[in-house]
Amino acid sequence: NAVKVFVDLSLTTCGDNRVDVDRITCFSSVCTNFAPLIFEIDQNTSSERFISICMQIVDNVEKNKESLKLLAQVGNNMKLWEDLKQSHGDVEETTLIQLDNIIKFGSFHFNIGASFNLSDMINLTVTKENIVTKLYTLEDLKEFRSKCMLVVGRSEQTHEKSQPDRYKDFQTFDRTLNITIDIAKL
Repeated sequence: NAVKVFVDLSLTTCGDNRVDVDRITCFSSVCTNFAPLIFEIDQNTSSERFISICMQIVDNVEKNKESLKLLAQVGNNMKLWEDLKQSHGDVEETTLIQLDNIIKFGSFHFNIGASFNLSDMINLTVTKENIVTKLYTLEDLKEFRSKCMLVVGRSEQTHEKSQPDRYKDFQTFDRTLNITIDIAKL
């Protein structure tokens, strides 16, 4: 799960940069091909279990001859992985701040006369001291929901209790967004 969250956040972070998307896809493939070696071995692994895992890896490599090249490519991109890991902290922090602001200062608006296109009908504004600080379109909200799901899920998964109400905040946001969309469809 940690690899899936890392890959999903990385793909979100890199956006449309095709080279980085290919590198991240390569990373995901390597993790899948070498998963037993990466995730099933610890200092208490018996020698018999270690040999069994190595045999699984040999089988995987024989089935996919490209896997060794992919592994080398992943190793050559260590700077990218370090940068992505660092940026995930930034993405997480920014997302949690946005979630907090939406919960505290956000309000949904319906542009009923605009059109019958749902994307044109719904937006959310974050207003502080009578000043609109952020305007979200429906597409922005859907993208934000995806980021939230990753970040909040990651926090829940690692049992980070420093932000105990984040999941509840996300559920509130998600339910409100779904209800708003349902109302606009009426």
